[in-house]
Amino acid sequence: MNKTGFNVELRFSIGLHNDEKALLELIRNTLNIGRIGKQGAQYSVFRLSSIKEIEILINHLDKYPPLTQKGIDYLL
Repeated sequence: MNKTGFNVELRFSIGLHNDEKALLELIRNTLNIGRIGKQGAQYSVFRLSSIKEIEILINHLDKYPPLTQKGIDYLL
């Protein structure tokens, strides 16, 4: 808890169908951050919950922005 009495938590997650779980594992293994868990029976989720992990992701996306509409969204 900070001096104001409020807790601040940052979280980031990507959810994909279990058929695409390998992509989440590739992201986790490439960046060496995060955890993969289940969300319901059909979905897997890659989660980040620390500022340090989110900084690593942001630095990676700044250096290698996605070449899709998501990349444009990220830059905005």
